[in-house]
Amino acid sequence: KNLPPFRRYGQTNEMITHWFAENIQEFDAVGLCTCQCNIIDSIRYISVLVKGYGKPLVIGGPAASTLTDKMLKITCADVCVVGEGELVVDEAFTKALGIKQKSIRLTENPVVIHGKCVTELDKLPLPAWDLARPENYPKSDGKLRGILAVSRGCPWACKFCSVHTIMGRNHRRMKQKRIAEHLLHLARFGVKFFTFIDDNLFINKKAVDDVMGAIDKAEKVMPKHFKASKFYSEEGMEVRVAAEEGIIERVSKRFVYIALGLESINSKRIEAMQKPFNLGHFKRALTNFRRAKVTPRVFYLIGLPGDTAKSVAEDIVRLGRLCVDVRQNNVQILPGTQLHKQYLEEGIINKTYDWRLSASYTVPYPKSGLTSKLIRQFRSILGAIGTAASELDIAITKDSLEEIVSKLEKKYFVQYFVLEHNGYLDSMYVSGNMFNSSSLKHILEIIMIRFSPPEYKGAKVKLVKKENKMFVESIMYPSTAAQEYISEVLKREKH
Repeated sequence: KNLPPFRRYGQTNEMITHWFAENIQEFDAVGLCTCQCNIIDSIRYISVLVKGYGKPLVIGGPAASTLTDKMLKITCADVCVVGEGELVVDEAFTKALGIKQKSIRLTENPVVIHGKCVTELDKLPLPAWDLARPENYPKSDGKLRGILAVSRGCPWACKFCSVHTIMGRNHRRMKQKRIAEHLLHLARFGVKFFTFIDDNLFINKKAVDDVMGAIDKAEKVMPKHFKASKFYSEEGMEVRVAAEEGIIERVSKRFVYIALGLESINSKRIEAMQKPFNLGHFKRALTNFRRAKVTPRVFYLIGLPGDTAKSVAEDIVRLGRLCVDVRQNNVQILPGTQLHKQYLEEGIINKTYDWRLSASYTVPYPKSGLTSKLIRQFRSILGAIGTAASELDIAITKDSLEEIVSKLEKKYFVQYFVLEHNGYLDSMYVSGNMFNSSSLKHILEIIMIRFSPPEYKGAKVKLVKKENKMFVESIMYPSTAAQEYISEVLKREKH
């Protein structure tokens, strides 16, 4: 009950400060997971608070594992755990508590503990979800969402990927029975939307059998609950697995949005990045998706070495004609990857390169014709790929590609906005007068078409303007049950 409140986008510095002032004395030490490259400022702020209150600090996680020295300097931590931490967590905090910290300056000779690879994942305890209850987090598709990871490590050698720097290349997976226990554990907290955050959940057919078998086992224990549940894999399915007959039909009966780690639709780029498949596998996978009547979602990276403005535009057209849903991103030059090493050797970046920039900015490969602006525009178009593809086909044959791309981006901004923000309207855009009532109404209807259950599709929105602000007055649904539900919501919340 005394933990900080959970928020969709985290806590403000003010909230964190107040929480520390009221609660920090209850704790002997603080552990901080350095999750992502784009939260360095927050990590530094929290670290100063912890050390300011004279508490020992232990750090771990991806950033601490990949850039140990830098994270120690940023946080002034007493102990840093590199790699997997479960088997050394007692040692880490015992050593931290033995250090007498007198200031917020960097500890002399901080302790670095290299975590041991957990080879038997089944022996790990079930997470203490009672300390971070799922109902305190945002829902998915109207259902209570829970996360689980049932495997670790990646055996592949993709040049751009940094997963191996944290979990190694030895792929390990829980047994079917243990996966079922994790599912049931979450279900008892009310979870009905299960998100697997594994990097390689469906790495081979045996993995598919284990995961799907675990769901069946859990359903036998709680049949009503699991029949009403949905499942989602954050990182998708290996392309070669999707190419096997029967896999997509089986998985699609349970999982929403089956994604493929394609990254490029150019055979030379796939080979150069050392992806473990070829376009032949992808074509067979597409055939299986068609048979199962499922729209595949593919990951696509913009800015790989060899990409040019023209080649990316051609890729977009090809993806559009294939009628796939694209989850696009820019290439990220991350420490510990072969791509990072290549860029250093070729002088494209230097040792002072701020790797955090990769989250939103790609260093264009020399002579590619790609610019950071153009990459952002291509990402926008990929959000509306189905409708933009035919027009881009014309653009490729013309000289002013960048100008046409810019026009397309504006034209398809609504579709891109909905996709990128996952159905959540950002008040900044609405209050900034970027949309009139007609376009706002259109956006809301697109959101409901794309992200709602079947009975909510085809909804019509009626808006009313009061004091220069736009409110949803009514939403008409084709389903009586849905209509009754939304009417109750609108009575409570006029927004």
